[in-house]
Amino acid sequence: MTHEPPVPETFHRTRDDRPFRVRRARREDAAALLRYAEALFAEPGLSLLYSPGEFSKTLAEEERFIQSHQGPNALLLTAWAEEEAIASLGFQGGTFARTRHAGTFGVGVAKAWRGVGVGSVLLERLIEWAKAHPQIERIGMEVFETNPGAVRLYRRFGFQEEGRRREAFRLNDRPVDAIVMGLLLPPKKAD
Repeated sequence: MTHEPPVPETFHRTRDDRPFRVRRARREDAAALLRYAEALFAEPGLSLLYSPGEFSKTLAEEERFIQSHQGPNALLLTAWAEEEAIASLGFQGGTFARTRHAGTFGVGVAKAWRGVGVGSVLLERLIEWAKAHPQIERIGMEVFETNPGAVRLYRRFGFQEEGRRREAFRLNDRPVDAIVMGLLLPPKKAD
């Protein structure tokens, strides 16, 4: 049985000195996370999976989404300014013996909180958790080629470009490549 590392709540300040905290999502966060996601995905032109008007989830579906990230190879980190959800990062590891060592993540940050370090903190916390995890050895993700700031952020954390899925997305009726990136973690020490 895999014992997942703890995820303590941590307190931070943005580069412009605003306080926020990061912790694992809880079921009772569903309504606040739903409001955050609805606002995020309503923004036109964002390099995210949903286009404005496509995101529609019920409270029960959001609760199930949170619950799906409670397993031993999954993590849903959330960032909060007081009682407002301002960012999230969801990681899902593989479920089969041959894929349990690897997983992928997606991250989003509310408009008013971008570019001030919130995304960096979430990424740091994911990498810390993965390094402490007894099985996770690889973190992967895809990023729209139209998001060079995110590509720079991931490279700063050691992610390397592994390839592209050509014209994987359409953004404003224009084909956009998905840049596939990955981070290999240091080998785990045997107990």
